[in-house]
Amino acid sequence: MKRQTCKAVLGPYAALWAVAAVVVSAAAGCATEQKSVVAKPETLLDTRCAECHALSRVTGVKKDRAGWEATVERMVRNGARLSEEEKAVLVDYLASKYGP
Repeated sequence: MKRQTCKAVLGPYAALWAVAAVVVSAAAGCATEQKSVVAKPETLLDTRCAECHALSRVTGVKKDRAGWEATVERMVRNGARLSEEEKAVLVDYLASKYGP
């Protein structure tokens, strides 16, 4: 039986297969190591809330945690773009900074 080399088995695409294997391996490693990054609450307030209205609507009221949770949920239903993590960070901030 004749022994075949990798070049003979893979043909002219050997280099392409090698590059593809490296890319797939790197992508798999990145996917498992990536962590969710949530902006600072002040940044969320400035960028997400202020898209639709003045910040004075936030800074001018005092609400308890339940009140802020309800407000943030209402804003999401109305189109605010916040992930679950961002909602939690924002509610924590609002309840501590603008609580009763």
